[in-house]
Amino acid sequence: MGYTRMERKVSSDPICELNGPIIDQDCRYICKPCKETVKRGRVPKFALARGLWLGKIPEELQGLSFVEQLLVGRIRHN
Repeated sequence: MGYTRMERKVSSDPICELNGPIIDQDCRYICKPCKETVKRGRVPKFALARGLWLGKIPEELQGLSFVEQLLVGRIRHN
């Protein structure tokens, strides 16, 4: 619970949980460290199952400076 919420653009949007597995349709490859971890039957360090995967970056947050990323990263959760 809590890892599979739909993105909200404004605070008035309802909080909705997504059911089922979350699959990134844009992902075509897996990095070597993650591949090796999966082969060993373990969950990768930055997997969605650990709540650390952020997914696709919204257009509004693309092109931010490093300082802006640090500020947004403190309050934006997926």
